[in-house]
Amino acid sequence: MPELSYDSIVVGQGLAGSAVAWRLRQQGQKTLVIDAGTDSSASRIAAGLIMPISGRRMAEWPDYETILATATRFYRLVEEVVKQPLFHEITVERRFDDPAQREEYDHRVSTAKTATTLKPDGTGFLMSGARLNVPLYLQATRQHFEADGAFIEAQLNLPEDMEVTDSEVVIRRLNVRAGRAYFCQGYSETVNPWFPKVPDRPVRGEIIRVTLSEAPEHVLCTEYWLAPAFLGSNSDGTHDYLAGATYDRTNLSSGPTEDARVALLDFVQQVTDQKAPVIAQYSAIRASTANRQIVVRRHENYPNLIVVNGLGSRGSLLAPWAAEKALTIQQMAPEGSGTKNGRPGKSVTQLAHNILRRVLQPGEKVLDATAGNGHDTLFLAKIVGSENVTAIDLQPKALESAKARLSAENQPNVQWLQGDHAILLEQLEQTTERYRAIVFNLGYLPGADKNVVTQVETTARAITVAERLLEEGGVMTVITYPGHDAGREEEQYLRSVATARSQSANRIDRIAGNEDDPHSPVLYVFRR
Repeated sequence: MPELSYDSIVVGQGLAGSAVAWRLRQQGQKTLVIDAGTDSSASRIAAGLIMPISGRRMAEWPDYETILATATRFYRLVEEVVKQPLFHEITVERRFDDPAQREEYDHRVSTAKTATTLKPDGTGFLMSGARLNVPLYLQATRQHFEADGAFIEAQLNLPEDMEVTDSEVVIRRLNVRAGRAYFCQGYSETVNPWFPKVPDRPVRGEIIRVTLSEAPEHVLCTEYWLAPAFLGSNSDGTHDYLAGATYDRTNLSSGPTEDARVALLDFVQQVTDQKAPVIAQYSAIRASTANRQIVVRRHENYPNLIVVNGLGSRGSLLAPWAAEKALTIQQMAPEGSGTKNGRPGKSVTQLAHNILRRVLQPGEKVLDATAGNGHDTLFLAKIVGSENVTAIDLQPKALESAKARLSAENQPNVQWLQGDHAILLEQLEQTTERYRAIVFNLGYLPGADKNVVTQVETTARAITVAERLLEEGGVMTVITYPGHDAGREEEQYLRSVATARSQSANRIDRIAGNEDDPHSPVLYVFRR
């Protein structure tokens, strides 16, 4: 069986791992998910509740609106792919435990950012929240990746199963390799050898499932919460609800306990005035941290190993935000790489790709004006689909190399054009075709004759036409290499254009890989 190669491997398919896997796929990365398939993980029994105010002191979550917006956009995109409703707006009723809490509420409400409504009887307040159908979301995620042959159920024995260098990871038992690995395992009894202290303060929690004869109007919350189960009403008109969750930081070994059962049943009776039979009781360990902060970190010696952990009880809210942070960390150049005078350089290619990812969606038309060996062409094809990519290069050797690269990655439908990019772009301008993104990576073809380079005259002509080929809202990235004479002339030309536009509405962003190094590559970003 041939070895399978991926851009990234995600270990763990809970809330964190699912979010990372979806974001990698949305960026066009070839991604494999590996999960042990443990039904008792904390993610799989999570209620998926999201609310801005929580805790006995009714503290507002910092940056809640920003993080919620990230989560909402993310889950809506997943819903479009899996064709199932997963994320819902809800109203949460927070009950006061005692008069002191009511006083605390009155004290905080005048400065609170979150809009709340005090109940007429003064027993609590209402606030807007959201809820993720976690079981359905995790199931749909697994099925989607399984359908693409991008999911393996396996229990990894680390470090024996994984060989790691600073440029790739190899799992020979599964016959796979990848450029990087994301560890999203939550709490595990087996210590991760690369991140042995994550999470550093796990918490065991318990949830009960009960049947109520009358359904409360809203999700109810005090020290605990009460929320509908995800199955709707029963045939006899009763309703199944979930109640939880307890916190136990000392006893991580036991399963469901009688103490937790009694405490949660008392809570249910208190907030509903109903004696509810218990259908099931669940216990799992949350991946919490001592400082209550999410851990998104890259290994200091292996920058291609990244851990995402510590989401705790707010996993449904924080997972998409943590995934964004993880991808940002991965895209940063390793500390110390490309440095001069001790200051780190930036990978302008990665920066360009990051900018393009933010504006591109599948099906949009894009143009690679300097195909070269096909790296940018492949990047674009993975996002929008190869049939939506046009690629240009002057050298037949370059197009042969690029075609081979795209074919090997099953992206065969690019429109290839050989010739001077200035002339070909002028010909394209005569058509009705316009592009969401255009890419220039100037200089010479790596591995070929270094005397064959792009020239400032044709570059200036090509960029001028290409800017007119951008559709409204489109973006064009141009990377110059001032380390050789022709590249220095191109950089000087583009810098002069950017300077001339610095005060205009159609300004051009200039980003140097290393400001201390005059030979460092420079990225120019045009927007329309």
